[in-house]
Amino acid sequence: MTSPLETTFSLLASKKSTEANDLLIAAIDVPVGGIQAHAVRSLLKKQQPASQLLIIRKWQELHPAAQESVFEQKHLIHETVRQCLERDEGELRKLALEVAVSISDFALIPIILELMEKSSGKVLSKLTHALRMLTDQFYEALKKEQTENLGPNLNTDNLYYQRKAVLQQMVATIHRIENFEEPELILESLLILAAPELPDIREMMASGNPGILNRLQQIFLHSKHQGVMQFILSSMSCRKPNTRVMDAIRMRKDPEFINFLLAEFPEKLNAIQSDNFGLIQSIRWLGDPESELPLILPAHHLGLIRLLMGVRLPVAIQMVILKWLIHNSSPEVRLAATEVLATLDQSSAENLINESLESEDPNVQAWATTQLRFQAGASSFEKLIARVDSDMPEVREAARSELESFDLDLMIKIFDETPLRIVRQAGMLLQKLDPEVYHKMAERLSDPIRGKRIRSAQAAFALGLHQNVSQSLMGLLGDSDPMVRRTAVEILGDVPKRNVYDMLYQMRNDKSPRVREAVIRSLQKIQSAFQQMQATGANGNKTNSQSGANAGDSAKAEVALTAASGQEG
Repeated sequence: MTSPLETTFSLLASKKSTEANDLLIAAIDVPVGGIQAHAVRSLLKKQQPASQLLIIRKWQELHPAAQESVFEQKHLIHETVRQCLERDEGELRKLALEVAVSISDFALIPIILELMEKSSGKVLSKLTHALRMLTDQFYEALKKEQTENLGPNLNTDNLYYQRKAVLQQMVATIHRIENFEEPELILESLLILAAPELPDIREMMASGNPGILNRLQQIFLHSKHQGVMQFILSSMSCRKPNTRVMDAIRMRKDPEFINFLLAEFPEKLNAIQSDNFGLIQSIRWLGDPESELPLILPAHHLGLIRLLMGVRLPVAIQMVILKWLIHNSSPEVRLAATEVLATLDQSSAENLINESLESEDPNVQAWATTQLRFQAGASSFEKLIARVDSDMPEVREAARSELESFDLDLMIKIFDETPLRIVRQAGMLLQKLDPEVYHKMAERLSDPIRGKRIRSAQAAFALGLHQNVSQSLMGLLGDSDPMVRRTAVEILGDVPKRNVYDMLYQMRNDKSPRVREAVIRSLQKIQSAFQQMQATGANGNKTNSQSGANAGDSAKAEVALTAASGQEG
């Protein structure tokens, strides 16, 4: 519902009489924000230069609410402000500059540039300040539109139209840049508002003018404005970026640029970015990582990982950075570091993993445990097995998680494609992790398919489980298939137990010559094992008892061997 105050000012705005206009002008002096705001809004609607000029003259006295009303209708006062800038050289120009900045009238930037070219002293100082302020405001407005990503609308269209017009005017001053007392400010403002892919900007960057190129290089190397730093980063999305841009990435070491680079570095590089960043083989501030890395904010550690993956630093530098991140950052960063680890040569990766395995920090050691898959050979398996019983819960959990895939069926499938030493270690692991492993192996040994029974028996031996499933293996001695019996006999030769010996002894008359040959060899092996046990047995009665048993076993072995030889004959 319209308030009485709004109704009154709306009525006064619609009247063309001098009295109505005088009342509105008088209302500007009322020290009440709401009244001043209504008065200013009504005067602007009248579009009378004299009234607008009054607003400019009284600008410093206006209530913030009244100034906000001018900001909302800046297009109505733009022309009057422009004329004040162009035609007045005194206090009115100063006030007009203040109004231009307060209402963010970006379209006035070209006028300010023209004035700067022929000004000096305090006037130039005020113009310079206004240019800086308007450039910053323009940059923030453009950035806000890009961040909010609301899609095309009247506001964004107007902003980009204004930027295009302003940039055209600014580029047009480049050939007269030496006429300005602060040419670097003009170039910096241009870079802040520009995008590197714009044709006019690419032409300027390729200029053969050494004065311009030298100034651009200094701006790239030293400007701390986010717009310039964004220009540098955005240039890496263009084909064949200017070498001065790439030099800035290589050479800069100021905290402002480092933080910006890490905060804004793309999460995933496209093909062009990847090619461009791949050309960078050194970064000055990473040349001494031990002193620089502690200064990086934790929030930027992921950005450092992304940077590390994008550029091509020497492996030694990468190793130092990765080691520091692994020992000083979050689990999320350690996980990201794994991607970099995969790009290193195997020797470097293994060295970093091995160093981290010795860390006193359980989280670091747990991370290293999950990376043992990068290591080839038996040593990595040994390290995993050793960490299954670690005193650190984090390390135990990591080792068990990494070894979940090593179940009995997998090892039966791959045991003959893997070195025996590693398979034996897998068997040790299965015994630690799976209390049902012996029962499962016994089931596999009784499989109805002949080939699976043989393979399971061979796997039991390779895994070192044969002594614990000897009863199931002895069950195979009565198998109808001679190949199954022969396999069982050969494996049981490595089970120096009395009941095994007795069962093999009874096999000396097997129908198959090959089985009988295997029986002879297995009995010999068991006899040899018994003799070795006798030689190294315990003291006292235990030794005497064992010796007696072994003596009997030896006699049996001799009889068996004689009988077997007779059968063969």
